[in-house]
Amino acid sequence: WDASEYRDFQHYPSIQWKLLNIRKLKGKNPQKHEDGIIKLQNYFGS
Repeated sequence: WDASEYRDFQHYPSIQWKLLNIRKLKGKNPQKHEDGIIKLQNYFGS
């Protein structure tokens, strides 16, 4: 969040909820989590 100009977003309930769901996904289905990371990296070119 430090590198983002939207630092305040980290406190929004919707963002906290999304982060919670991502953490749950990583624990329950690591392959799907990894696939999502790869898709984002490809989309953003990193």
